[in-house]
Amino acid sequence: MIDVRSRGEYASGHIPTAIHILYTQIEERINEIPKDKLIDVYCKVGSRSSVAESKLKGLGYKNVLNFGGINSYPYKLEK
Repeated sequence: MIDVRSRGEYASGHIPTAIHILYTQIEERINEIPKDKLIDVYCKVGSRSSVAESKLKGLGYKNVLNFGGINSYPYKLEK
């Protein structure tokens, strides 16, 4: 799972085990994202994660899903 929101949004609460990579930094930090695993991306409502999903697919990633907004996550967030 990749949280593509701002640093402040991530710090205020994120899905456990999610790593934080701003959607604008996907290309710069591509070496941190494994190609052989399912990648879920999320943001607050789904628009930034949609951009991140498109970037990853454009970079050759096949197993990428846009989870959408964090508000859809029904469990406790980690801080």
